[in-house]
Formats: sequence, C-alpha cells, structure tokens
Amino acid sequence: MDDNDNNAAELVFPVGGSAYANQSPNARTFGNNFILPSALSITEGSGFNILPWETNYKTQTAQEWNFTIERALPGRLGARASYVGNHGGNLVNFDPINVPVPRSQAPGGATAQQRRAYAHFASSSTGSMDLLRFIGYSNSNQLQTELKKSMSNGTVIQAFYTFQKTLTTSEGSNNSFGALELLPAGLTNNASTDVRLRGIYAPDSGLPTHTFSVNGNYELPFGKGKKFLAGSNGLTNRLVSGWNAAGFYYWRSGLPFSPYYAVRGSNTVLAPGKTGILPSDQRQAAGWFDATVNRADLGQAYKGETFIRRANSLDNDFLNYIPRNYMKGPGFYNIDASFYKITPITERFKLRIEAQIFNLLNHKNFAQPNNAGIINAGVGTPRVVQFQGKLEF
Repeated sequence: MDDNDNNAAELVFPVGGSAYANQSPNARTFGNNFILPSALSITEGSGFNILPWETNYKTQTAQEWNFTIERALPGRLGARASYVGNHGGNLVNFDPINVPVPRSQAPGGATAQQRRAYAHFASSSTGSMDLLRFIGYSNSNQLQTELKKSMSNGTVIQAFYTFQKTLTTSEGSNNSFGALELLPAGLTNNASTDVRLRGIYAPDSGLPTHTFSVNGNYELPFGKGKKFLAGSNGLTNRLVSGWNAAGFYYWRSGLPFSPYYAVRGSNTVLAPGKTGILPSDQRQAAGWFDATVNRADLGQAYKGETFIRRANSLDNDFLNYIPRNYMKGPGFYNIDASFYKITPITERFKLRIEAQIFNLLNHKNFAQPNNAGIINAGVGTPRVVQFQGKLEF
C-alpha cells in the first residue's frame, strides 16, 4: 500500500521494527512510502493478512535410486523384489514469523497484538502471516515385492506388498502442497532453522508402513473349446461364453497421527515417560489409546495419567513438544469385485456388460481417533453396486 503512485512501496519479509529479535531473524525495513495500518485507522492486528514468500525461491527437487531383482519360478510363477529410495529437497514450509511470544517473556500488560513481532499484522496461521520458505526435505526407503501367477486357462493372479519408511518435514501431493509449519523461533529460544525443522521431521501422515493387495481375473470355462459346453455353437455359444469374474483386495496398516500435537502454545503435555500407546489387542473404537488427562490446572494429584493439563495458565503459551505422528491409527481394508461378459458381435465389434460391486463385504473402516482416543467416524463408502454396458470396437 503506497501514498505515492509514482514511487511504489516495497515490503520484503521479515520486516524490521520487531519488538522481539528472537522472532525476526535477518529483519529488513519497510519501504519509504509504505503506509502502516494506523495511518488508515485500521486496528492493530487486523489490517494486513498476507502470505510473504522468501526471496531466494528454490525449485523443489527429487532424487530416486532403485535396485530390482526379477525371477521366473516353476509353476508359471514370477517374482520381483525392489528397493526404492527417494530424497526430496527444497520442499515448502511455513515459518510462523508473527506468533505472539509467551506472556511471561513480554513486558507486563502487553496485549496479544503487542506480543507479536509485527503488531500491525495478524497473528501467524497456515497460509497467512507465515513466511513461505523452501527449506524442507524428505527421505523414503521402500521394499516393493510382487508375485504373479499365470494359469493355462488364462487366469492371472497378482499380489503386491510394500514396506516403507517415509520421513518428511513437508507433506503434499502432485500439483499441490500441504506445507507444514516450523516450530516458531519465538517459542524455541530462537533455535536455528535446522533445529526447528528436525522438530517436525516425522512420518508422513498419508503413507502407511505396510500395504498389501491382491487382484485376479478368472474366465469361466463355458463355451466353445472350453471345459464345459465345448461343442456349443451359434446363439448358445454367445450366451454361455465370455463370462469373467474379477476381484481386488487391498489392505494397509494404520496412518500416523498425534493427539494434542501443536506448533503453538498448548495447555496439554505428555507426562514424563508416557506415550499413551496401547497394545494392538487393546485398541478399539471406544479407546484407541490411553487418553487419560491429569487436571493439574484444577489441583489434581498425578496418578499415572498419559497427559497433563498445565497447572500454570501462563505456561500454555509454550510448546508442548508432543512428537508429530508418533502413533498409528486403525488399518484399512476393502474388497471389490466385478462380473462381466464379453460377447463378440462381429470381428470388429464386441459388447461388454458388467456388474461392479465396491466394498463387497460392506465393511466399515475406522477413521483416526480424536484427542479423547475415541473413533466416531468412518472412512470409505458403504457397498455400492453398479451396472454398465459398452460397445467396444
């Protein structure tokens, strides 16, 4: 915003004038003609709400290496095993440059706005008043295996298993990003960028450790030249031949998550020596982890609970240092099936009719638990049956 159309103002973040040096490294200054919100009668903390970019933009990079062994085995069986490694660099991260410093570290009577490094601007949140930086990284190591069985009657069965460990400071997908926030410098005693990145370097929340899938296709042995009704011709053969059944099974292990994880102040911390992780045979929708909370804020004596509600409300301004994605949620599995018939009409045209069944068993998969350890929602869809026909040529 400028008061002179012939002399444009420029604003580069982080900007200077911060009251808290530990929250504005490499601070710079406002352009000479930059108008502050106060000049426009805009209330502190509500005037500017922007997403500044780091000036040294870097293109994201990916490095991949792999090694594969394939082997033909007796019984028309094929096997493949691969190691795949990947490293991502210059990934997007949000740096919360305008998070209020703790009340206990600010001058007495300072308002929330006055505790921000740049009081005229809104508080940092993902996508707003966070400095967009290209400093993240990821590392992935995978074991990928495949087993394929081909039979003389045309039946094919394939099975795939993947074991992986993917650690990252930034999560996203093709053509989009879900950048994570760094631990704020203002809440980590002005820790270095490397230290703050390591604080969020953890398993990717969308990638399971284990996945397994099986798919197959079976052509029913009816019709001319088949095991049954081999001598059929004409209309009879058109009716009984070309029937197929296909199936797909998919399973994955649970996705990572963390109850009470925060990169801001929090009133809840992990008790020393506690994780809350239950043995796998004790996890259920009504209690996926030990979510007991000691109410130290109400003067309650500690009796072995997993979490503690901070006794001093001023401490709620500080990080709780609960690790990111250190728990695993419920797994997921699904079975789909289809039945279809291919009928030749002429040498060029074929008619395909098909019945598809998604979630054949109508199985309900659990979503991630909430902070109370309770799962009250599901993922996926109930059983769906659909019919279709198409002319192929």
